[in-house]
Amino acid sequence: MSKLANPFVTSGLLEIGEPFVGRYDEFYQLVFHMTGAQATSVNLIGDKHLGKSCLLYRFTKIWGNLVPEDDKYVVVYLSFADDRDTNEKRFYQHIAEELCAQVDKHSQLYAAMKVKHWN
Repeated sequence: MSKLANPFVTSGLLEIGEPFVGRYDEFYQLVFHMTGAQATSVNLIGDKHLGKSCLLYRFTKIWGNLVPEDDKYVVVYLSFADDRDTNEKRFYQHIAEELCAQVDKHSQLYAAMKVKHWN
């Protein structure tokens, strides 16, 4: 039996706004895994062009409305579509830049992320 091709092919991430139809079960699963007694990582697996990146991107926009005590968390969306994160040093630097864009500029986390050299 041959596998059918996905008819919903896109050229990249869809940065959509409201309304975002469906997928709320998936959002609540993400919230469950990040806010449980022991936070766990989540693997989002599926064929190309099913909306995995769109789902995660959209989650970064609405997670604060879904998570109790949202001041305890920072959610960052990183795209690996380009080559800027191909080495380990640049990967961690990119995460630090994204965190700094979202945290209080007077916090200890912000100061820790603003180092000049990532060794």
